[in-house]
Formats: sequence, structure tokens, C-alpha cells
Amino acid sequence: MFGERLKLLRNEKMLKQSDIAEALGLTRHSISNYELNEREPDYKTLEQLSNYFDVTVDYLLGRSNIRNPYLISSLQSDSKEHSKNEIENILSETQKMLQDGTDLTLEGEPAAPEAIQSIIDGIDLSLEMAKRRNKKKQE
Repeated sequence: MFGERLKLLRNEKMLKQSDIAEALGLTRHSISNYELNEREPDYKTLEQLSNYFDVTVDYLLGRSNIRNPYLISSLQSDSKEHSKNEIENILSETQKMLQDGTDLTLEGEPAAPEAIQSIIDGIDLSLEMAKRRNKKKQE
């Protein structure tokens, strides 16, 4: 699971293995071995990767589908302090969690892909409505 997550994160940011290796002081070969699940990183490397991609170690290891719960909790703690971009980032993370999630349920039943897509579409629609209302209020 770790290798798949690492590769997914790297591809999302359109990075090469050598980009990550250089940023973290590793070799490209090490990154390749991690992605192929041929080697496991030590704790320090896990922590560096977690910080680099702004995800939790649990997400990297596949123990959680939540990339960064701190983004969500920070919005809940003081929503008036967050800018439009931060709200969009949080909603984007939520959409990624829904898309990446396996074994998601809805009302106790396995969630159909169509149901998950409906939720994602609803988030997009709600965000657009909020942007329009916000724009009108500022005019």
C-alpha cells in the first residue's frame, strides 16, 4: 500500500522520482524501491515524505484514507479565519478522500460509485454557489 500511495502522490504533483529524491536527500533508486514495495522506508524517511506531501504517515501506510485531518479540523475550529483558497483546498482534499476511499459506506451499506460521484458533484455545485454569493456580497 505504501508504494502505491507514494506513487499516487508523486504523480498528482507531476514529479519525477528524482525530484523527490533530491528534495529529501535520497537516491532515485530508493524512491523507485519504495514505489515498487521492494523496500520500506525508515521512520525518518516516512516523516520526511509525510511532510513533503502534507499527508499523515497513516495515509502513506494505508492505515487511513484521510490525507490530512488537520486541514478539516482547522476549518471546524475557526471557519471565519479561512480564506476562499483554504476552503477550496479542504473541499478538494475531501473529494480526493472520496475518490480514493475503499470500503466507503452510506447509511450502513457499501457506497456505489455513482453515489460517491453524486456527493462529489454536490460539493462542486455548493462551492460554485458559495463563490457567487460571496462575490455578490462583496460588490
